[in-house]
Amino acid sequence: MGKLLAITGKELRSYFVSPVAYSVLTVFTTITGIYFYVVISNFYTRFRQFEVYSQIYRNPELLAKVNLNELVVAPLFQFLVIVLIFIVPAITMRTVAEERKSGTDVLLYTSPLTTWHIILGKFLGSFLFLAILLACTGIFLGVVFYYGNPELGPVVLGWLGLLLIGTVLVAIGLFASSLTENQINAYFISFAIGLLLLITGWAGQLLSSNMGKMLTYLSINEHYKDLVRGLLTTQDLIYFGSFILFFLFLAKQALERAKWN
Repeated sequence: MGKLLAITGKELRSYFVSPVAYSVLTVFTTITGIYFYVVISNFYTRFRQFEVYSQIYRNPELLAKVNLNELVVAPLFQFLVIVLIFIVPAITMRTVAEERKSGTDVLLYTSPLTTWHIILGKFLGSFLFLAILLACTGIFLGVVFYYGNPELGPVVLGWLGLLLIGTVLVAIGLFASSLTENQINAYFISFAIGLLLLITGWAGQLLSSNMGKMLTYLSINEHYKDLVRGLLTTQDLIYFGSFILFFLFLAKQALERAKWN
């Protein structure tokens, strides 16, 4: 456990001794802030429309249709899924590729560390940075709760879903980084796999066969929709857990191969 924690701490510190962490945090928060402003503006316009209609038709029930979770929280979370597909590969592209390019991977291979120590340590370090990144969204969610009264369940599960999706992408990025010493190549491999997991749902909707059902099941977005609605199922947990373990296993195999070569 001590060895694992040492690698995790080293990996997490490495982000903050370089411009990577600050650049990613700045870009992520700025993009999220701009989109949040757009969503809030659209919500205000919709609210004013319903308010006018309710006064004209003397029907206050129209205002009940203005739902914060559906009109603000859900669109924000869905947008963040796309942002994570672009951002997480930038977080993970250096994890193994940089070690291999600089030659320090040899020190890891000859140290009293198992391959799992290396993989899990780097994975946990990147995961903790991801958690810090997503914690920044608390600023915007805090604004929603301060000025409104959204349902807590969908918000909590939606944020948990973002963390699960991000963790899957971290595992994918670690695998991609273990395949090459070029960080740019690692970024695009990771991005391509993440994008594929997003668009398979759209492809599945075009097919009515068993292939369509399988593609829909493989889509990240299909499982995330349940969480945004406040539904957490065993099937969704199995889906995310399986992908995390699968790509960590592939990363371990790639590292073992590089070690023996």
